[in-house]
This record gives sequence, structure tokens and C-alpha cells, in this order.
Amino acid sequence: MITSFLPLWYRGLLGLEAVRDLITLSS
Repeated sequence: MITSFLPLWYRGLLGLEAVRDLITLSS
């Protein structure tokens, strides 16, 4: 998987963006 090559902080930022998108869609 490409994500395993990404830095931990970068994966954290992607996770935050994904959560924010889910919250925006669900509201």
C-alpha cells in the first residue's frame, strides 16, 4: 500500500480531512 510509505504526520492530516468530510456530509 502507498499509505505505508507516507510519513505518520501526513497520514494524520489525511485522516483529519477524511473525518471533517464525513462530518460535513452527515450534517
